[in-house]
Amino acid sequence: MTPPAPRADIDALTGVRAVAALWVVLFHVSGLWAGEMPVAGLGYLGVDLFFILSGFVLAHAHADSFRRDPVGTYPRFLGRRIARIFPVWLAVLALFALKHDLSWGEWLVFASLAQSWGPVPTQLVNPPGWSVSLEWAGYLAFPLVAWLPWRIEVAWKASAAVAGLLGVLLAGGLMNGGGSLHDDEALYPLRFLTEFTIGIVLRRLVDLRRAETAGDWPGPENAAAFDRYATRLAVGVAVLAVLVPLGGRSLWADLLAIGAFAAGLFFLALASGRFSRALAGSALRWLGERSYSLYVVHWLVLEILWGRIDSGLIPRAAGAAAIVAGSIGAAAVLYSVIERPAREWARLRLS
Repeated sequence: MTPPAPRADIDALTGVRAVAALWVVLFHVSGLWAGEMPVAGLGYLGVDLFFILSGFVLAHAHADSFRRDPVGTYPRFLGRRIARIFPVWLAVLALFALKHDLSWGEWLVFASLAQSWGPVPTQLVNPPGWSVSLEWAGYLAFPLVAWLPWRIEVAWKASAAVAGLLGVLLAGGLMNGGGSLHDDEALYPLRFLTEFTIGIVLRRLVDLRRAETAGDWPGPENAAAFDRYATRLAVGVAVLAVLVPLGGRSLWADLLAIGAFAAGLFFLALASGRFSRALAGSALRWLGERSYSLYVVHWLVLEILWGRIDSGLIPRAAGAAAIVAGSIGAAAVLYSVIERPAREWARLRLS
């Protein structure tokens, strides 16, 4: 019998969300310097980190409910997901409508978050929304995507599934020319599906490992060791983020980082130590709670300031700082006025 699922270190994982969102913002800001800056130049991988984390957290929060009552759980799950993503998305889209001229049909596609499903180019307005569109598709299909991973019964098979999914992503990249995942939009759906599923499988792996060790795993010593492993993986990704942009993006570097994300999140969810406590610190936790609003609004702030920076009215360094600060400020407002009230309403109505 599988022991009860442990509480993942949600505070630390919230800190990871902050890192992922801020990394993407820095990547887009790095376009002021042609996008090849160390660390920021690899920030497109923040989306991949979020895809894996999203699958993990959703499986942690909802897989047991789907197993017990799939028919009754799905409407409540979907209602909460709608309240989670659409109010902020539509509010920011309305602001974009003041600056962009699209047809009614195109606005309808973007308003329904279907732009990554094929009908229109994803870059017409608020380009980072391509990943939110795929997330929405993942929410709609979550019971189907999670069905097979949650029926894995042996830990080594879950580990092999993660390796296999990484292999599928690598094969897809090679078949499309072997360029960076960021540079081939045709790979974006596969990129999401494999990484989202990896997150679900990783959450299943946690339960299986505990079941195989009579429920007393990880224990204090292992928890401290996992914190050290997660720290080393984070350092390794940081080194990649410094070196790779200097030589140009690479599919192999992308896959190496994504593999490190998967291993790091598995360790971090069960870790106890300095690294996990740092990620759970109040500043990162605050930003992590607002990470979705930050992700959705930052391109609007960038568009408003970019022309002034490009024309020389604002120095590049000051403009970059203004974009980051303005995006965080706008995200804080959106979270307080729209995102949190919508989520609280859904929690009360759909509990």
